[in-house]
Amino acid sequence: MAVDTGNDTPGSMRVYAANYRMLLRVLGAMPDRAGAVAVAGEGAGQLRVELLERARYTSTIRLDHCLGGEAACLPDVSLKVRAYHDARVAEVIDYQGGNRFQPRYAYPNPAMRLPDEKGQVNRFLEDWLRYCLRLGLRRVADAADV
Repeated sequence: MAVDTGNDTPGSMRVYAANYRMLLRVLGAMPDRAGAVAVAGEGAGQLRVELLERARYTSTIRLDHCLGGEAACLPDVSLKVRAYHDARVAEVIDYQGGNRFQPRYAYPNPAMRLPDEKGQVNRFLEDWLRYCLRLGLRRVADAADV
């Protein structure tokens, strides 16, 4: 019987690459200066994107989707994502305040993280970005222009 080590590097890299492509589709281009970017769509709540850090090969951005309205019973989505421009991949580094995800966790563990929590939050980003695109969320202006 084969033992599942949980290491699916090709699958993870596919998710990271898809996340990068969809992030660029929502943003139009990666922000090049610190600050917020306004993103809008019809009846989709408000998506706020903030460039936290920009380096030669990476950007760290915060994505906050305020669902509000009829979906007020749902928690707002808050993610911090690091984009690696040279590799054209993006991964979640913070989700709803949880950060520093390990590739695998023993289970049970003191923090009660799932064995594949890092993979799950990155697949969530992929699904969520796909949802944002389906709703027509797109960059409309930089915060300085709003």
